[in-house]
Amino acid sequence: MANRNSLIVLVLLFSTVANATDTNYAKIISYENSNHDPNNYHFKYETSDGTAREESGYVVTVNGKNILTVRGKYSYTGTDNVQYVVMYVADEKGYRIEKMDRVPAPPVMLHSPIAPVLSISSNAIKSLQGGLG
Repeated sequence: MANRNSLIVLVLLFSTVANATDTNYAKIISYENSNHDPNNYHFKYETSDGTAREESGYVVTVNGKNILTVRGKYSYTGTDNVQYVVMYVADEKGYRIEKMDRVPAPPVMLHSPIAPVLSISSNAIKSLQGGLG
């Protein structure tokens, strides 16, 4: 009986830990995949943390050889709060970055702990003090 209770406690503990860590992962908010032709494909996705990737591949014939050519881009926000966008190509010459951009992320607006100052009419103040009546 003690072994059974220990097993139940362990299962509950592991399921709690698994559920707690699951919230740390980005969620997929869009996904497309087109892979119906053996000579080309296309996919793209975007996640809730702003990471995105898009890629297309197609076969071209160069000097009588079929060569897979891949073009794509991916983007993510770095720990420095800068969004990186990388465009690439991969073909018979290998993988090459064609363009890389760094886009500063917009500043995060924090709510002020100080309440805004509101103007109150003098008649409202007098009524609160028991006047005007």
